[in-house]
Amino acid sequence: MTDRYYDIEEVVDKVIEVLEAELPAAITQINTEKGDLPLSNPEKYTFGSRVIDPNIMKGKSTVEVLAESEVGLEFNQGETDQEVYLDVNLIAWEEVPETVERKILRYARALRKVIDDNSFTKIIIPKPDNVKDSVVGELRYGLMMLLGDIYSKTVTVRFRLRTIYTYE
Repeated sequence: MTDRYYDIEEVVDKVIEVLEAELPAAITQINTEKGDLPLSNPEKYTFGSRVIDPNIMKGKSTVEVLAESEVGLEFNQGETDQEVYLDVNLIAWEEVPETVERKILRYARALRKVIDDNSFTKIIIPKPDNVKDSVVGELRYGLMMLLGDIYSKTVTVRFRLRTIYTYE
């Protein structure tokens, strides 16, 4: 019998793999176009949050992928529903508030380009015929935070992967 649900760890690994492979090129393109406040490639791509010393991260960025899952009850005579939420957080760290504001807009643009270019189809795991799914994404900005003398701001892309497994 085939597993009914996504292997969430595998999905997270694929998201990180796509971002590591394609985000640097999108960042380079924006740096070439703008030329004034260069974006750095993310220092780390991690599964889960990390405690980071902001003084070490000044002028840098990080990517965190967080996951949560909800499995629904059987419905419609023999279907089981699963929703997986993935948050891709790109965090920029700077000494000047205006700089972090501008950079986070550029990072958001780079993230959006990677997502649009791939339709994020590379993260979908091969599945049996009796599984159907959909992917929905939204982009949002977090509040600016001051940690010591370093400002940080986050752009988040939230994906909702909904899987319906049909069985007899």
